[in-house]
Amino acid sequence: MFELRDDLREQSYYEEQLGIVGYVIKNGKAVLYDADNTDPSIADLFHKDVDQRGATTAVSSLLCVPLRDEEGTVIGAWHLCNCVDRRAFRDEDAELLLTLGRHLVEALRNE
Repeated sequence: MFELRDDLREQSYYEEQLGIVGYVIKNGKAVLYDADNTDPSIADLFHKDVDQRGATTAVSSLLCVPLRDEEGTVIGAWHLCNCVDRRAFRDEDAELLLTLGRHLVEALRNE
């Protein structure tokens, strides 16, 4: 099982489960966020300090998926902001990121 290093835990919002990222960690479900066309219940989850962290421009589209260990336990989340071609993220983007996430967790486990 993975453990979040203490120095990283202090920098993260993992335990507070804030924003869309926190929601994904808590519920284990992927979220597609589009600032112009999102269900209000998802839009209300958006937390600027968490979900826009690292973005160089305002977040107009966000995709966040859970990262799971080999037992299926959520160990974190991976999120992308603002699709390069300025479209909203789609379900197939979520499927691709989930697949990449499985490979990432496997690579980390074998490190």
